[in-house]
Amino acid sequence: MLTYQRFTLPRPITGFDRILVLDSNASSNYHGLAMQLNKRFSHNFQFVASYTLGKVLDDRPESQVFNPGGVAEANLLSDPYNPRADRGPGVVDARHRFVLSGVWELNYANRLRGIPKAMLGGWEFSGILAVQSGLPYSGLVNFDLNNDGNPFSDRTPGQLRNTFYLPATISVDPRVTRNIRFTERVQLKLICEAFNVLNRANISGVRATQFSRISSTAICGIAGAPCLLPQTAGLTAFSAPAATSGPRIMQLAAKLVF
Repeated sequence: MLTYQRFTLPRPITGFDRILVLDSNASSNYHGLAMQLNKRFSHNFQFVASYTLGKVLDDRPESQVFNPGGVAEANLLSDPYNPRADRGPGVVDARHRFVLSGVWELNYANRLRGIPKAMLGGWEFSGILAVQSGLPYSGLVNFDLNNDGNPFSDRTPGQLRNTFYLPATISVDPRVTRNIRFTERVQLKLICEAFNVLNRANISGVRATQFSRISSTAICGIAGAPCLLPQTAGLTAFSAPAATSGPRIMQLAAKLVF
């Protein structure tokens, strides 16, 4: 049995629907620990490794631009009478993040001459490895449960904001460069690079509707209609993947430096 607070009907003044009030009382806190290991360029290679442990707590800031009174009503408070009920992990609360990047210049063929030097010299390998914890999201109901006039911000009763987390993301982005030098100042760079070369399905969004409102007496049973039906099956199941950061992308480029 789920219990929740609900605004009474009818409204005191029936001619008014919603009354939008914007107040600058929100707060956001970030606590973090950052570590970095930097190997400067020597012996033909360099790399940088960084790790961040962080925690974001806020009242309701969102990553996108807020449009008062428009389509961004999901960004409003779930309960206008209790703003503190929305305090929880921020939408950018990536608890762990590790990034490793490096460059390796294969200059070992410089001591060669002729065709071997032309074929084996000028190669360069580089890349970025990024590993990050998943971002948080809330379990929602698909209608105006508390009757405040906003059907897009109602969470499952009894749950705090952003209590669920997406899976971790892993991305490997390598690059191979062939440097062809014509003169001391002019060179041609032939580049082959890939983004998400592992073609990993890094989930960036899921189905957040945890319960749907059902008006069927046959489905609701002894609870009576309408009732809340858990979304547990099919493509609309709660937490089912709905978006990814993109598939593998490969591209070729040529760059003339002078």
